[in-house]
Amino acid sequence: MKVIRLATLLGILLITQLSFSRQDISGNWQTKLKFGPQESRIVLKIYKGYSGAWAGKAYSLDPIPQSLIMDSIDWLDPNIKLIWDDGKGSYEGRLSLDGTVFNGIYKWNQLSVPISLQRANKDNEWKTDEGNHRVQFIKVDTNVRLEVLDWGGSGKALILLAGAGNDAHTFDKFAPKLVSAGYHVYGISRRGFGESSIPLAGYDADRLGDDVFAVIKALRLKRPVLVGHSLAGEELSSVASRHPKKLAGLVYLDAAWMYAFYDESYSDQFTEITKRSIENLKAAKAPTPVLLMYVGWRKYTDIKVPLLALYAQKSVVANEKILEAIKKKIPSAKVIVWPNAEHGIYISNEAEVLKEMKAFIGNLP
Repeated sequence: MKVIRLATLLGILLITQLSFSRQDISGNWQTKLKFGPQESRIVLKIYKGYSGAWAGKAYSLDPIPQSLIMDSIDWLDPNIKLIWDDGKGSYEGRLSLDGTVFNGIYKWNQLSVPISLQRANKDNEWKTDEGNHRVQFIKVDTNVRLEVLDWGGSGKALILLAGAGNDAHTFDKFAPKLVSAGYHVYGISRRGFGESSIPLAGYDADRLGDDVFAVIKALRLKRPVLVGHSLAGEELSSVASRHPKKLAGLVYLDAAWMYAFYDESYSDQFTEITKRSIENLKAAKAPTPVLLMYVGWRKYTDIKVPLLALYAQKSVVANEKILEAIKKKIPSAKVIVWPNAEHGIYISNEAEVLKEMKAFIGNLP
């Protein structure tokens, strides 16, 4: 159903200039969308984002809890405009005189309906997660705190790291399956994303790796397994390269690419792909934290931690040299390529990923 696109996990946060106003619109706003027999509760959380700009996240609570980062939020008292899903969705509203309700129009493709967003309070606020994890904030740098999720569990500690543009909540459906498999599962929203601090700097690979290691120390975890999707592969390799004895293993979810493992055989590709990626991100007006993550790529060549690398065949087609280099330089690495997998491999191939992770972690020393 089209309204569920409001809660797609692959939304991208774009930065807008701060519009000064007398009203503080930060906090939760909520409404219900109904199309036919299906009704969905929607919560919009508004907060100050990168460089003081307004940013936000929308939660669809029904039928399946999911979240979406707003592309942009423009606020000029009393008018607000929200954009999401690369401009396919929008909301334009006007704040009531008492500051409690936005009345406006919600648009999705050809659909256009009037919507009122009510400011939530402690008596009527809808919870924005399934209640299966707790949230804490851990200081990792000067004026930088990270949102850390704890889904519970009593076994080996696993830390989940999302790809660029997502936060730890992207694992809200996947993490409980790992808990059921016998692990204690955590997730980290890196700086610049989710409810974590959004500083102007600190997005290079090793600084992000330092953030992850700071969380490991703060939680007093003994040799956890790091599990990263997509660009999070650079954080896995950063921590593993510098603190190999502090980790038990690494699981790359379509994430062991050039930013995670470097070999001289594709040195020319590294420079070209980095340049092209940055140009594409600029053209797409990608959020500054994402852009800075690509600018901050490093060349990791010495990974001495046991690793499992899972790939989608679609991703491998243009990057076969990397797989060859990993197999040659790290013969102990377990590498699996699935022809029917998508880049979000833990979603498209959940059962297979869980099976391989359990087998890999079960054989770790």
